[in-house]
Amino acid sequence: MLFACLSFTPSLLPRGGLLQGMICGITAAIGYVLGVLLAFVWRAFADRPPRPP
Repeated sequence: MLFACLSFTPSLLPRGGLLQGMICGITAAIGYVLGVLLAFVWRAFADRPPRPP
């Protein structure tokens, strides 16, 4: 959601509706992929069995 919101920040070049929609979709997809990768890494390290003393 953060990446989609970042796509609405002002730019020096005017953007049409179609271009703005494409930018929003692409940045939302990038944010989703980063979130999935972060969750995968988190589960890989957080779900490890405890070390024996």
